[in-house]
Amino acid sequence: MGCTQCRSGMLYAICSDLLITGATLRHPQTLKNNTSTRKQLYAGYEIVAKDSLQDKAHALVPETSLTLSLLCDLINFCGPAI
Repeated sequence: MGCTQCRSGMLYAICSDLLITGATLRHPQTLKNNTSTRKQLYAGYEIVAKDSLQDKAHALVPETSLTLSLLCDLINFCGPAI
C-alpha cells in the first residue's frame, strides 16, 4: 500500500491493493468525536532474516497457546507474509 495513511474506519480493496477514499464504516463526525491521536516518538522493531518457523515464532514472542498451535500445525499459514 505504499505510504498511504490509513484512518480508522477506512475501507480497503484487497484485489487492487488500494484504500477506498470517501467511504468509511462509521460516520466521519462519530469518528472525530471518538478517536484520539498522539505522536509515538519511537517504534522498536527487529529485522529477522531467518526462514524457519521456529525463528519466526520466537521473533513474534507469541503467547503460549499460539506457540502450541504453531507447533502442533493447528494453524494453516499461506500467502506472501510467510
